[in-house]
Amino acid sequence: MILPPKAQSLMAKVQTFINSEGLLLDGERVDIALSGGADSVALCAILAAMAAKRAYKLRALHIRHGLRDDAQDEEISLRVAEKIGIAFESVHLDLAKHGLSSNVEAAAREARYEVLRQKAKDANATCIALGHNGDENLETAIWRLTRGCGIEGLTLRPKRYWAGLKFIRPLLMQSKDELYDFLQDCGLPWVEDPSNQSQIFLRNQIRHNALAPIKELATNPSSIYRSLHNLAKDALAVEGLSEAALELCVWHDDLCLLPHKIYDIYGSSAFSQLFRHASRRLIAQYQARYDFVQDILSCYTQDRRLGRKLSDRGLMVEFSSKYLLLYPADAKFERQNDIVQIAVEELDVFPPKSWELAPYGRLRLLRMVANHWKKPTTECFAMTLPERAVLSIEFAHMHPRFSSDTHGVDSLDALRAMGIPRVLRNNYPVLCLNNQALCILGGSRSALAQKPTKSEALLVLWEATF
Repeated sequence: MILPPKAQSLMAKVQTFINSEGLLLDGERVDIALSGGADSVALCAILAAMAAKRAYKLRALHIRHGLRDDAQDEEISLRVAEKIGIAFESVHLDLAKHGLSSNVEAAAREARYEVLRQKAKDANATCIALGHNGDENLETAIWRLTRGCGIEGLTLRPKRYWAGLKFIRPLLMQSKDELYDFLQDCGLPWVEDPSNQSQIFLRNQIRHNALAPIKELATNPSSIYRSLHNLAKDALAVEGLSEAALELCVWHDDLCLLPHKIYDIYGSSAFSQLFRHASRRLIAQYQARYDFVQDILSCYTQDRRLGRKLSDRGLMVEFSSKYLLLYPADAKFERQNDIVQIAVEELDVFPPKSWELAPYGRLRLLRMVANHWKKPTTECFAMTLPERAVLSIEFAHMHPRFSSDTHGVDSLDALRAMGIPRVLRNNYPVLCLNNQALCILGGSRSALAQKPTKSEALLVLWEATF
């Protein structure tokens, strides 16, 4: 599609934004969410005009919700796709299959994104383009401020990855009026959603009553869009740093240990961000309530007592001496005499194998007999785990001496005393912690003399004490 001269200036602005933010790659397969509204029609036309040089493979996807008489939306969308020369597909959405909630608009939006995602994957598209503009971004920020929101959720982002797909918003630096002018210059039709005029919805009240006065106060309305874009970049930086800082936590399955030292060194703001990210990693889609986070922070300043517990919608939080423990409420922890059993491993008798353990609590080794795992015959020893704890099974010839023995007993001599044949000694399994031998596995000549068996092994009990 070739745009008229006046329309090309807007396309140039959008193209600059796409390039600066790295939204699209040459030759990329892109699905465009085309509702028939001014935003999505303008986006289709701009990307179609850019496709000749950038080799984009474009398809317009129109989704009918059935919430109102939207046949005209589909008709206009088809006409637009045919005029600008891109592929078109319409999907009739059955909201009943996706489950209706009290918030019909939100349910329809979630169902729409689900269909867009599935259609894109079916067509091997890597990107979904959305038509949100600068005015909608400002409207969203105001709406979310009224609901209580941090920096990460305040504004729309130009690019975001979700469920293996890239979602982009190339029009965030353009106003609604600019898009109207663009469509008129291009002679392209669009439809107006009548529900956008209703004053029932808070977003519509913001759009009709708040946006114009705010934009009039600005020296240049584009500076507002730029400020919102800067906030989105700051939010992305906070998110990236928080994800990186999660490496400071100790993780084991459904348990996260958030060190108190993060709060003591970096303060409550950094700690609360890290807490939010850690809780989302434990429970998908979990969003910590502001009051819940404040309760946790209050405990740090007023009552950080050992064993104190807080809970919020399936997330449990518990204070220990060095860590704040986070885990789902349905996590299966067995409590016995103030001990939390968080992992039990039956070790194979033959190497190689290794486990990375959390740097806290105790390691207990119990001699076990096959088919009697609930009845340990002997406790070999128990020890406190060091800061770095990697448990492994190695060959005896690789670890000739036991670090835990002050006399430095030779492991091969010990195997000889146990009656292990010489031909088996070098490759006999030895349990090691941080590459230092702890003890010999097995324990009898019959266990390994004939063929590898599990007639004897070790039960490793990894315990965290509070």
